[in-house]
Amino acid sequence: MLLPAYAVWADEMAECKQSQDSDRQLHFCTAVIEQENQYIAEDRSAAYFIRAEANKIRDVEGALADLDEAIALNTKNVDAYLLRSEIYHGRNDYDRAITALTTLINRKLDDGIAYINRAGLYLRQGKYDLAIADYTKLIEINPNNSHARSMRAWAYTKKGDYSNAVEDFTKQIEIAPDAKSYSARAWSYLKSGKPELAVSDVERAAELEPDDASVLETRGQIYAALGRQEEAIADLDKALSLDPTRAIAREELEKLRPGSDAEHRKLCESIQIGGESTIWACTLVIEKDASNPKAYSNRALAYISNEDYDRAILDLDAAIRLSPDEPSFYLRRAQAYEAKGNGPQADADFAKAQELLSR
Repeated sequence: MLLPAYAVWADEMAECKQSQDSDRQLHFCTAVIEQENQYIAEDRSAAYFIRAEANKIRDVEGALADLDEAIALNTKNVDAYLLRSEIYHGRNDYDRAITALTTLINRKLDDGIAYINRAGLYLRQGKYDLAIADYTKLIEINPNNSHARSMRAWAYTKKGDYSNAVEDFTKQIEIAPDAKSYSARAWSYLKSGKPELAVSDVERAAELEPDDASVLETRGQIYAALGRQEEAIADLDKALSLDPTRAIAREELEKLRPGSDAEHRKLCESIQIGGESTIWACTLVIEKDASNPKAYSNRALAYISNEDYDRAILDLDAAIRLSPDEPSFYLRRAQAYEAKGNGPQADADFAKAQELLSR
């Protein structure tokens, strides 16, 4: 039978650890912390950690102070070190975040998470050799650690060591032969000046993921390097239609299909030329002049031809904001809504277009 006082302490600790009510949890964790004579150090350390986790957003300094106490009471409190690093990372204080992880590693308390997190921080700082060293340690612990191997390969590419990157991506393909790995090795071959070796890899990646904008962008670059201009343009056009934010695809297209601003506007306005080229040309026009409603509308029509109705609606929203009295914009948006099965919104746009036409 539990002694009455111990039963109270046990209930407080249970509420601190398990309560789903944050205020109640904080209350009982604080109660545990304040009764330093009644609780063992490990329990009070856990209470400090739990309170820190609850306060990490609304009271960062208080959370860090609690973590200091948690670690002082129990130097093996792994979660406290990780949370301290997380908080410093969130404040972009990478050096202190790394110090917390390094302490965890040096005390031999890490099961791999600290190495992974520290390597990621080193990458953010551009300290590629240190990142590679941490990923290498993880690979030594587990040669089949897919994440560590692929990240080490990327770290090698960041420092221009494409030979070692290819070696790691090759091993990664043995572990997980997915599109991402094939495309990454192809890109490494391309950057090392060997586009001919990249072709089979990137084509395999495209077989696995035919609508992956990143894969198509990489294949377009490889085709361009090999002088296969029409195939390159087709891939880069499709990459941009899938993801208009892909800057490399746009830059490559500008090299392959150069033209003046006037030519881009003409191409954008010639909506009969087809979807991909219209999207490319209109995107260039919009980047130069975001107040051009016709460019948004014509790009939307190209999206509709590609059955990309969500992007079409966003472009037509922009066109209508810029020119709210143009009936054709409402008609096109009605077409997109109707294709999506949104009858009420399509009807409303048709009605608005008819009202404008009757004026």
